[in-house]
Amino acid sequence: MCYTFAAAMTEKELEQRFQADRDESIKFQHEANYYLSGFTFPSVSIVKMGEEGPILSHCNWGLIPAWVQDEKKADTIRAFTLNAKSESLTEKPSFKHLLTSNRCIVPASGFFEWKHEGKAKNPYYIFRANSGIMAFAGLYESWCNNRTGEIANTCTIITTSANELVAKIHNTKKRMPVILTRGNEELWIDPKYSEQDALQLLLPLDTVEMAAHPISSNISKKNGDKNHRGTIAAVSPPPVQGNLFD
Repeated sequence: MCYTFAAAMTEKELEQRFQADRDESIKFQHEANYYLSGFTFPSVSIVKMGEEGPILSHCNWGLIPAWVQDEKKADTIRAFTLNAKSESLTEKPSFKHLLTSNRCIVPASGFFEWKHEGKAKNPYYIFRANSGIMAFAGLYESWCNNRTGEIANTCTIITTSANELVAKIHNTKKRMPVILTRGNEELWIDPKYSEQDALQLLLPLDTVEMAAHPISSNISKKNGDKNHRGTIAAVSPPPVQGNLFD
């Protein structure tokens, strides 16, 4: 699954990378962050398709379906909608109605997983081999609080089976976020691109395009500031690419 990731880039870098205009209808400012945990339901940047092209906007991570009636249910369900399995998107009431027009990209600089080795769980930072910005496939939704009238914009990150590299790190559940190829990014967010064709884009990224390195175990501590460059810094052994541990 994907419950923690880094988005250590500037707003200007996101605008340039995705050739996206800023969503002026929502007050927000992207802040570079080296550690985002889904279970705090943080504000994350997303890229969606507007009338004139890609738009850089934001959501809170943890999708609240529009049909949820009350705050208590909303607070409960979002902990279970941080991720959406690509294999069952068309079956889940929380996601299936979003596949046509509410597809988005969640930009990331990398994500974190833990390798189980005996009783130990050793953390790794996983990223693109060229250190470029990743484009996680996501879905977004707007939910209205019936009591206050406030609108909550929320999103989920879609996951798929792990490729060879990630499977050797996330060696229990063997899942990973769907990382779109550059050529598929605009297709994914384009509502004119059919739902059935879009589902075919939800594949594991080729292992050769990814790299990983072990990081400090400080990331596993419950307390302490993790929003700093040291969180994603490599510790020995050195970074590996593609054929990890082979």
